[in-house]
Parts: sequence; structure tokens; C-alpha cells
Amino acid sequence: MKFTLTNTIKLKHDTHTIHIEHKEITAAHKAYDRGYVATYDLEGNQIETQQGLAYGICTHNNTLHTSSWNLNCIFKHNDSFGHDVLKKPAQIASHNNTLYVANTQKHTIELFQNNKHTHTIPNINTPFAIHVDDTHILATNMELHALTVIDTHTHETLHQIRNLYGPMGVCANKLHIFVADTYNNAINVYNKKTYALEHTHNISLPKGITHHNNKLYTTTTNATPLDKSTHIHIYNITSKKFLLNRLLLT
Repeated sequence: MKFTLTNTIKLKHDTHTIHIEHKEITAAHKAYDRGYVATYDLEGNQIETQQGLAYGICTHNNTLHTSSWNLNCIFKHNDSFGHDVLKKPAQIASHNNTLYVANTQKHTIELFQNNKHTHTIPNINTPFAIHVDDTHILATNMELHALTVIDTHTHETLHQIRNLYGPMGVCANKLHIFVADTYNNAINVYNKKTYALEHTHNISLPKGITHHNNKLYTTTTNATPLDKSTHIHIYNITSKKFLLNRLLLT
């Protein structure tokens, strides 16, 4: 399948993950040894900045939550929780009043409700990126270079997609699973029922990936020591073409 890159949003620093809701883009940035979370409107205007190195972002119960890789907890506003359970939490996801956390160093997925730990899904090797919907929990495995597919209700492992290389992002819609196959420089599109690989799109070092209004957003990071900026590429899932637009986020 052929597609052409025509949409680029440029952000100032390396970006681990992005989240889009209510016409706002929230990005977790890393600047040297520090981190911050910035929120932008869809025109590229910065709205808000919060300090702290976060690998995960999501809106849970109408409130922005971020995971703290260094402090081993989840932040919301001025509150935090999960200190006794989490060890190097990476990306997070919200579904049906439950917050799901990829607990990387403990090789688990941890579930929280109302800031309290409720359940552990064990034996998920180095989970990093996570997506949850009515049928699937999807978790990328950094050491196994794989994607683990889990039943949302029974928490049983349904399938494992291999032959990835350091996958740092995952999301899905009703028909497809989208994986940022970071160090293979690709976005892979899998059939959600059969798990068959349908398309591979070559994009340099994709990391965060999400979808909004039938569009797929993925971040790519410049790999040069002098330029640590990030670009967000926007992909129309229906037409399979990138959309024409250019925004500069500062």
C-alpha cells in the first residue's frame, strides 16, 4: 500500500507519548534529563505545561493522569497514588472507570479504581505501551520485541505478535491494531480478529501512537544529537493518506 507524508506537526523536544481528547493534544516530553507535559490545541498553540518526566498520559474520569517513571506513581492534579505497587510505570490507559498501568520493571499490568489498586495481571514481560478497549488489552513487550494481546474480561493471553523491535506505541480501532514498531522504523497494521499483518508503513523511529476522529497520530523523533525535536504525522485511516497540514508547537 502506498501513502505519502503530507502532514507534520513539529514539537520542540523528544516525545514518548501523546494523547488527544476534546480537541487538545497532550504530549509527554523529555528535555535532556528533565521532563514536562504540555497541552496544545489543534492549531498548535500551547495551553498548559506541567513539570515532571512522564511516559504515560491519559484522561481518566475526566481528569488528566500521568505516570511518573522516576517517582513510581501516577499523578493527577496535585495528588498521586500507586507508590506501593508501581516500579517504572510506563504508558497508561483508561477504560470503564479502570486505569490500566504498564508496570515495566515488575512485568505486570496494574489496575486501579478511584486511586486504589484493585488487580494485577502478571507475567507480561517488560510492558511499555498499552491500549484497552471492550475486547482487548494490548501491551507491547520491550525485551521480547512483541505485542501481547489479552482478553479484557478474563485477562487471559489470547495471542502474541512477534518479530517487532522495541515497539513503543500501540492503539486500535474496531477493525485494526496499530503498532509503532520503533526500531524497525515502521507502523504495522494488523487485523484485529486474525492478528494477520495487513500493512507496514515505513516511518523513522515512531514512538507514541493514538487515534482520534478516524485519524492516526504517531510521533517520530529526530535521531541526531543536535536535534531532539519530535514530529507528529497524521494518517487518515479510511483513505490511507496523510492529511495536508503543518503546525509548529513550541
